[in-house]
Amino acid sequence: MINQPQWAFLDSGTQLPVENGRHLYELGTRRAASGESNDVGARAKRVLTRVVQVPLPAYLAEVPAAASEAKRVILDGEGAMLLQPDYRWDGASGLTIDTVSARRAALAHDACYTLLRQRRLGPSGETERKLADLWLWDLLLEDGMWRFRAAYWHWAVCRFGASAAGM
Repeated sequence: MINQPQWAFLDSGTQLPVENGRHLYELGTRRAASGESNDVGARAKRVLTRVVQVPLPAYLAEVPAAASEAKRVILDGEGAMLLQPDYRWDGASGLTIDTVSARRAALAHDACYTLLRQRRLGPSGETERKLADLWLWDLLLEDGMWRFRAAYWHWAVCRFGASAAGM
């Protein structure tokens, strides 16, 4: 996708591009230690070590400013999501493998679901959940996941993701 804002690590005001999912794990995260969990108590697989700025797609850019309870996931109200150091997520979930083509999508989707669980997105969150699931689909394809596998992922989150979103 040409001329689209890129994900970036923010260090002292300097942006470092996040290319696909490769740089995300190599330069911006660490493996979660035994016993570390995410906001709902599930075992975390990865922990952010740097601030990541994530441009939202046009269909999510109008979502108003919001922040998670621990202020690790922040929507700035201007079309970007900021993920703070120490944000924990479980990576690819379910019957799948955590591959490079899934890393950014899993992080963005988990961050959206963090806000949904905490009732920070919309009164019911149902519309926002559908948009978060659509963003997952878009990121999976953008990062090179096979269309069949991406369709399977999208179907699974649409079918089984309501409980993870707290609905």
